[in-house]
Amino acid sequence: MLGVLSWEGDVRWLSWPMIDFPNHVERISFGFSWKGRGEWLGDGWKHQANYINGANVIFLNSWKGGWHVARYVFALPNEDVAVFSFKVSGVHNREGNIAIEFFGHFKISESEIGNAVFYDVEREAMVFYKRGYYFAVGGDRPVNEYSCFRMDRWNSFGLRWKIRGGRGNRYAIGDVGGYLKWDLGKLSGREGEVTVYVCCGETDDDAIFLLNEKAKEPVKKHLEEAINEGNNFTSRSRIDGIGVARSLLAMRLLCDGGGGIIAAPEFDPKLQHSGGYRYVWGRDATFIAYAFDIAGYHELSRKFYIWCSGLKKKGGLLLQRYCCDGRLASQWGDVQLDETGTVLWGLRKHIEMTEDYDLLSALSPMVEEMAEGLARAVDDRGLLAPCFDLWEERRGVHAYSTAAVYAGLESAAKMMEELGSGERGEAWREAARKLKESFDQFFWNGEHYVRALSANGLKPDPTPDSSLLGLAVPYMFVEPASTKMRATAEWLERELKRREGVFRYKKDKYFGGNFWTVATLWLALYKAELGRREEAEELAEWCLAHSKLGLIPEQVHRKKGKPLSATPLGWSHAFYVMLMKRLEGGSLWMRS
Repeated sequence: MLGVLSWEGDVRWLSWPMIDFPNHVERISFGFSWKGRGEWLGDGWKHQANYINGANVIFLNSWKGGWHVARYVFALPNEDVAVFSFKVSGVHNREGNIAIEFFGHFKISESEIGNAVFYDVEREAMVFYKRGYYFAVGGDRPVNEYSCFRMDRWNSFGLRWKIRGGRGNRYAIGDVGGYLKWDLGKLSGREGEVTVYVCCGETDDDAIFLLNEKAKEPVKKHLEEAINEGNNFTSRSRIDGIGVARSLLAMRLLCDGGGGIIAAPEFDPKLQHSGGYRYVWGRDATFIAYAFDIAGYHELSRKFYIWCSGLKKKGGLLLQRYCCDGRLASQWGDVQLDETGTVLWGLRKHIEMTEDYDLLSALSPMVEEMAEGLARAVDDRGLLAPCFDLWEERRGVHAYSTAAVYAGLESAAKMMEELGSGERGEAWREAARKLKESFDQFFWNGEHYVRALSANGLKPDPTPDSSLLGLAVPYMFVEPASTKMRATAEWLERELKRREGVFRYKKDKYFGGNFWTVATLWLALYKAELGRREEAEELAEWCLAHSKLGLIPEQVHRKKGKPLSATPLGWSHAFYVMLMKRLEGGSLWMRS
C-alpha cells in the first residue's frame, strides 16, 4: 500500500496491493462539525505537518476559529491498513456537540465504472468495492451518521445537509462516494478522540475483519508499532544524519515488495503535465539501490537486481520503464542506453560490498545479455548508437550515456572475472576501450565537453547540461580533478547555477524551467569529490531548505522557491545519501 496526501491532509492516492498500480482513490477528505455546522478541514484552516523523527508517521495540526484538530496518519507495518487518528480540542469551552466526518470518493482500479459501496450496519463498516478490491472504512467508536451515494448526486454542501440527523442510503453503484460521522460529544475542557481505519482485502469479509480487529486495539499501540518499526529501520544506517534518515525512509516507501523501485509517488495520474512517475526506471532505481547499499540495506538492493533479471529487454537492453509487476510501462522514446549500463554498474558495486557470489552466479545470464547488448551499440569509431538521453527528450549520441555504458561494460567484465570466466568479458572491455579512447576526439570542443552529438555523430550540441557531471561522478569515466573536467564543471556552474540552485540544462522548458535538486546535488557530489566540502554542504542545505517535511522534490520553482513536480524524488534522495557518505570520508566510485 502507498498513500499520497495533499498538504491539507486529503488522501489523493491510495495504491494497493502494489505501490504503483492500481490507484483506487479520487479523494478522501475529513471534516469537522460543531453544532451541526460542518466544513472540510481544508476550508480556511491553517495546517502544520511534520514527520515523527525516524518514522513514516505524519503528525498534522490544523487550526481555525479557536479549534485545534491534531491527527496522526500512518500505515500499519506489514498490514494493508491506513490509520487516521484524531484529537480535537478548543482554545476555550464552548457549548454544542462536535464531530469528525469522513468523505470518500473511490475510483477503484482507476475507473469510476462499475464501483459499488454499502454500509454494514451490524459491523459498522462502509465498504467500497469492485471485483477483487475491497476497502472497509470504520472507526474505534460508534458511527452516528452514514450515507452511500452516487457522485453525480453529490455536492459539497447540499447532500451533506440532507444526510445529517439520520441514516442515509445503505447502497450505491456506479461512480460512488460515502459519508460517515462520529459524534465526539461536548468537549467541556477535554479532548475528543476518534481513529478512522481504511482496510484493504480481497473480499468484504477480509476487509471488515481486519477493520474490526484493528479498531479493538488501542491506537496508541498501533502508533508505537509504526514509530518503532521506522526507528528500527533507520537505526541500521551506516550513515549519520536526520536528512539521511528521512531520505532512507522516503526511498523505502518507493520499494515494492516484489523488488521494483519507483521513481516517485504519482502526482499527475491523468498525465496532464508529465508522462507519470509511478514507474521503475533502471537508472533511478539503481541509484536508489546503490544508496541503500552504502547505507547497509543490502536486502533491498538485492531484491531489485533479482527483479531486473525477469524484465523484458530489447536485444539485451532495458526498455524505458517498467511497472512493479515487471510488465512494460507506457513508453514514448527509444532505448536509453545509460539505463542498462547503470544497472550493471550498480550490480557490480552491490557484489563488491556484499561478496554475494551466489547472487552473481544466478544473475550471470542477465549480465551477459546486457553486456552483449551494450557492446553491440559501440561502433568502429568508438561512438554509441544513437539513443534517447537520460532526460528522455532528445535522440543523439550522448556524453552521459557514453560514460554509463563504459561503466556498465567494465563492470560486467569484472563480474565475469570474479566468476572465473574472464574471457567472456574481453569483447566488452574492448568496446569500453574504444569509447574511452575516442571520447575526447568527439566530445571535447577545446574549452569543455559537449553534452551530445547529432545522430550521425558529426554535429556537437554545446548546450550546458548538468548530466555532464556524470562523466566524473558516479562513473569516473573522466578523472574529476583533470583539467578538462574542471573546465567543464566550472562552465556548467557559470551557466546553470543561480543562487544555490542549479538548472537541469540551459533553456529547459519542462514546467517552465526551474531548479532541479538532482542537478544541484550532482554539483555538490562533484565538489565533494574535489574536497570542496563547504560548497558541497551549502548546495545540499539549499535542497533541504526548499523541501517540505524533508521530502526532496524534483524541482524548486525558479522564482517562488517552492517545491514543484514529483515529491519525493527517489533519485534526489539517493544523491543526497551518496553525498553525505562522501562527506563522511567514504569511498564511493569505481575507478577502472
